[in-house]
Amino acid sequence: MNRVLIARWESKTGKHFVELYRDMRGYSYHAPGAGGSLGVLPSDEIAIEKIKKIVDVGYFLPDAAKTPMHRTNPPSGDLISDSVT
Repeated sequence: MNRVLIARWESKTGKHFVELYRDMRGYSYHAPGAGGSLGVLPSDEIAIEKIKKIVDVGYFLPDAAKTPMHRTNPPSGDLISDSVT
């Protein structure tokens, strides 16, 4: 299955991050030690806003982190292949 990287947020050092993907089943996110599905949504913007709300409260950061994550710009339309051969 192919998926497209839609958005990425990362900590100041880049050690902690969250990536938002779109594929034929909808939207999903991945972070070290975490991941999940947002299901089918009407647009990339809505998916981004849903994950941004979770990122903004520090959910994907360790308790000791003081600096919030910031959004980075992934390459547009970055295609990731998860196919197994």
